[in-house]
Amino acid sequence: MKKKSYKTVVWAIVWLLLLTAAIIIIGGIVTACGGTTSTTMQPISTHTPTTTTSTSNETTWKMVVGNYANYRWFGDGIAVIKNAKTKADAVNAANVWLDKVKRDPNLLIGAARYFFPKEKYTKRSLVKNGWASDSAVQLVGELQLALGQSKIAPSLAPADGTNSGVDSGNVVAAVSPGITGNRKAIQVTLANGKKIWVMARCGNLVTTGHAPVPPGKTELQPKNWKKDPYARGNATVGGGQNQDPGPGKPTKKPKKPGSKPYTPPPTPSPTPSASSTAIPGGSTPDPAPTPPPEPSAPTPTDPGGSAPPIPGS
Repeated sequence: MKKKSYKTVVWAIVWLLLLTAAIIIIGGIVTACGGTTSTTMQPISTHTPTTTTSTSNETTWKMVVGNYANYRWFGDGIAVIKNAKTKADAVNAANVWLDKVKRDPNLLIGAARYFFPKEKYTKRSLVKNGWASDSAVQLVGELQLALGQSKIAPSLAPADGTNSGVDSGNVVAAVSPGITGNRKAIQVTLANGKKIWVMARCGNLVTTGHAPVPPGKTELQPKNWKKDPYARGNATVGGGQNQDPGPGKPTKKPKKPGSKPYTPPPTPSPTPSASSTAIPGGSTPDPAPTPPPEPSAPTPTDPGGSAPPIPGS
């Protein structure tokens, strides 16, 4: 019984020594590795981190709608067009104009209709989350290519050209041709021969003949722009009273015709001829004497005839 108790005490001491040695060894290893132990439990966080996703397409550009002061594409105009003197200046001015146009979806649609009348674009197709869409990038590339294939030079917009403008966010054309004031511009002659002018004072596009956009208000429009101004005397240029009437007084407007029907004057009698004029005293002149008969030619029954004899026979 004593031997069994002795062995139990020995094994307890052995296990205690082994446990102590193990604790010492593990502590040394942790210390050597520079580690620290913490008995404080950290609470488990229930917060889910938010992931910020950008809705913008940073490979394109931001789309912004302009204010279109005085119905112009650009209220302040395009200074580089005004200062263009050489063809190289005009090419640079055209690219500056396009760089300004591409940032406004309404102007970009209008430019597309002038350069590519058969293509149809909408604001929804050109703008995505406030940025230029892939369709807008492609359209601008096509416009750049069209300008690159064109002949561009400083010029004046034609006096009989049709101006454009922006009315209620839509690019429109004047209801009648005619450009007045400062007509400084650059002329773009496309590869197909079509000519388009870009005006310096406003950045508007000008064409001759039929415009590819609907009519509307522009920077110069008559009182009632929906009606033909020249047929009603409402033209902005050349309409109304003549500013230089010349000598004399202006002719008064005729009175309105009355309600009575017009009666033409009586037709005068014809003047009698001199042969039928009566001789004073009531007598009539003697009739003219009957002329003698003409001589007849000789015949077999009348060799001599009634012709007078030939002298010397």
